Amino acid sequence: MRPLKLKFKNLRSYRALREVDFTGRDLVAVIGDTGAGKSSLLEAVCFALYGRCTWDSRSAQGLIADGGDGTLAVELTFRVRDETWRVKRTTSVNNSPPSTHHLESLDDGTTVFDRAGEVNAKITSLVGLDLDTFLKAVLLPQGKFQELLHTKRSDRTAVLKSILGLDRVDEVRDQSAAAVNRLAPQLERLKGRRSALPADIDHDIADAERRLHDAQQERARLEEVEADIAGLRDTEEEALRQASDLRTAARRIDKVPEHVVERFSELVNLDAELGDQLTLAQKQVDTAREAEDAVELRFAAADEAGTGPADTTRALTTFDAILTQLPSITEERRRLADEGTAIGDEEVALKKKEGDLTGSSANTLALEGALESSEADRESAHRKLEAGAALLTDVREADLKAIEAAKLVEQEESACTAQLTLLKAAENGEEEAKQALGAADTTLENARRAEAAVHASAGVEPGGPCPVCDRTLPDDFHSPTSTGITEAQAARKAAQTRCTKASKALIGAVAAHGKAEGSLRSARNKAQEVVAAQEEAFRLFEAEFGHRGIDADDDMILTVLAEAVRAAEGECEIRKEIAKAARENVTRSETELSEGRKALAQRRRAFSRAENALEKRWTALVQAHDELSSHFRVQGELTEVVAQERRELARLRDEELGEMLTRLAEVRADLREARSEHDKVSARKRTEVERPLARIRQELVLLAEMTGDIATLLALPVAPDHPAEATIAEESMWAKDVLATVETLSRASRSKVDRVVARADAAREESASVLAAAGLADESELEDQLLEATVRKRDADRDLGAARRNKPLCDELDRRIAQTDPVLAGLRDLCGLLTDSKFIHEVVRRRQLALLGIATHKLQSMTNGRFGFHENFLIIDGLTMQSRDVKTLSGGETFLASLALALALVELTAHGGARVEALFLDEGFGSLDSDTLASALDTLTAHADGGRLVAVISHMRAVAVNFDNVLSVKASFNGSTADWLTDDERDALATEHLAGLLS
Repeated sequence: MRPLKLKFKNLRSYRALREVDFTGRDLVAVIGDTGAGKSSLLEAVCFALYGRCTWDSRSAQGLIADGGDGTLAVELTFRVRDETWRVKRTTSVNNSPPSTHHLESLDDGTTVFDRAGEVNAKITSLVGLDLDTFLKAVLLPQGKFQELLHTKRSDRTAVLKSILGLDRVDEVRDQSAAAVNRLAPQLERLKGRRSALPADIDHDIADAERRLHDAQQERARLEEVEADIAGLRDTEEEALRQASDLRTAARRIDKVPEHVVERFSELVNLDAELGDQLTLAQKQVDTAREAEDAVELRFAAADEAGTGPADTTRALTTFDAILTQLPSITEERRRLADEGTAIGDEEVALKKKEGDLTGSSANTLALEGALESSEADRESAHRKLEAGAALLTDVREADLKAIEAAKLVEQEESACTAQLTLLKAAENGEEEAKQALGAADTTLENARRAEAAVHASAGVEPGGPCPVCDRTLPDDFHSPTSTGITEAQAARKAAQTRCTKASKALIGAVAAHGKAEGSLRSARNKAQEVVAAQEEAFRLFEAEFGHRGIDADDDMILTVLAEAVRAAEGECEIRKEIAKAARENVTRSETELSEGRKALAQRRRAFSRAENALEKRWTALVQAHDELSSHFRVQGELTEVVAQERRELARLRDEELGEMLTRLAEVRADLREARSEHDKVSARKRTEVERPLARIRQELVLLAEMTGDIATLLALPVAPDHPAEATIAEESMWAKDVLATVETLSRASRSKVDRVVARADAAREESASVLAAAGLADESELEDQLLEATVRKRDADRDLGAARRNKPLCDELDRRIAQTDPVLAGLRDLCGLLTDSKFIHEVVRRRQLALLGIATHKLQSMTNGRFGFHENFLIIDGLTMQSRDVKTLSGGETFLASLALALALVELTAHGGARVEALFLDEGFGSLDSDTLASALDTLTAHADGGRLVAVISHMRAVAVNFDNVLSVKASFNGSTADWLTDDERDALATEHLAGLLS
């Protein structure tokens, strides 16, 4: 994994969005003052890849910056396996909004992961390291750099197994055991399924095929016999069916009606007699109908002339109504003429009142206009008074705010001065802590060197060989005693703790001072705004009142405006009373005029309704008169005298029409009597001739139809059909022909029945011979044997189908069992081997030796061959040729040993399959002298030349001058910044460092 570009926001001391581009950079120095935010870059990388911080594997909430929007956002673009990926993560205070996780491939843009578990699993797979291993092999933060060197032996084994990928042996063992647990039940199920199937499936198929062949042959023989028997049975059944059909058809035509010929003769004679009686009755009906038609012609002529019964009755009714209504219509016309004259007089009086009202209304409107003008003046005076009072309130409030703002500025200035004092004290405290730490480092280094001498001289006696140069020791030689290294380490740890606290105190003091300065600036800006608002309020007040004096009370300042209001209100009240009296007078006049108009309108409506009603009455009378026939209508003016004459004419015509109606009733009575006699004769003919004839005809038609079936069976002619439109005599001849045909068919059917029965008997005898030849007693035995053969065929066919269906499954199960058995046996052997602790320990030992071999090579290159690693993580000192505990190393020697282990881990991890192309080192270079520092940097340069990114984090400028790529981290009030130094800036940094060394 090689980082390419890192973006982050709201990360600890970084509040704004920052970006660090590592593209094209191999060896990188990250420099800055203590607390500037250098180590936070490592936290950004750790959070981007694993969603956690270096010191807390459960949460990253501690990385969120104070004073930001509460959401930490990090984006890292990196390259692994020649693929480019980008991961984005966010987390917020109290998880609001919820955290987000996003990983995508920038090569195809389609591989996307959006869930925390998916992103973490994919990155772990890409990098090849989990978080703990990553913090020991790639990203080494403060306090973690020397962890592997000082770890206990028992803990170091577990660490090495994780870092060097040896925990994969456990994974392989677990996976093998899981595979055994998964495959063993499956193999047992396969064997169980195979045992439930036939052992020799090919034998079962051959046996089923043989049984099926035998059953098919036997069934074919029996089916042939069955077919012969079926043919003979069909012949017998067909003969018996023909005999049955002939007998049934013969029974149908045996039912011949009795005395058909005699009954036909009687009906012929009765039909002739009733025909003569009907002819006489019809002549009487025709005579009565002619008399009725003559009377009806007279009525029709009267209707056409307009003097018929209906016209005459209408004339009598109409003239009665005219004579009744004419007197009242004349009286109503005279009354309506008088009412029209009175309405005209009333309209003239109302018009005069309207003229008077118009003048009064104009005068009232003029008075109301004057009132509105007075009210406007009053409102204007009130608004001026309110505006003046508001200006007075505003200027007083602005004056008070200006005083309060000035007090606030004084308070903030005092607070800022106090914070500045605290900041200077914190800076002095940090400087003192750093000096104390330097002194403690020097003391610890001296103690470690002395401890090395004590360790080297252990067991050496006076006069013996020197363990360093092999010279003989003097007789007065005494081994050095303990040098107090434990006390020196405790003092150094206390100094380091003090330095850390002092740095944190300084960061807090810087932040507090910056906050105080921000509050002071805000207070000053607010004071300027308040003073500007105060000046504007006084300007407006002076424009209205002509002075700036606000010390007097409100009533005194607003006296002129209040007097103007009182004067306007008095004028308004006087005009309101005058306008009110004028408006009331106009209102009364309008009310009186409105009521008069309403009364006149009602009178006009009543007059109009009366005129319309009279006109409707007269129109109805005239319309009724005009609808009368011309024989009765009046040709001139319609008066009572003329109406009386026409009514008398209509009465006389009504009497004449009454006589004609009496004659018509007499003629119609004669017609009804003649028709009754004709109907009686017709009814007798239907009852005594037509109905009996229809019954006989129906019986013979049915008998003739029944001859169709038997005639078809005998191939003889059927009885003749009933002749259409035949007389009774013709129907008598037809009946004789039908009876003769029936007799012929009956004789022929009896003869044919005898022949068919003989053929059925012959077929039955032949069927018995066929059964005997086949060795069967009867048809029941044939059916039993045929059923048995069918069952045998079905069973064989079923067994054959089941065997053929099972064969692929049997073959597949045999194949799977043959494949799984050796695989399962191999997995069980592998589990047994990997479970052996000796094997695991041997693998760990060999990998540890490989790690220490690489680390020794690098440590010797950095110490000119003096130091190397023993197989138990002890240090081999080339000067004394003795092994030493790592605790006896000086600070610089400890750093170099840890660096050698870290570089060896990177190389060995890469050889083990992990994709590690980066190394981040945080601090530790301050304990090296210039020569050792140069050796360490040379080793890191060689490591970076292999294509890896090596980032060294330090507050020492002596480290930065040896790097071509320098990332400068600075703290400010607005948050930390991280920027690459230009060549000029880097040269200036080197010049400044050199000048410091020369001074």
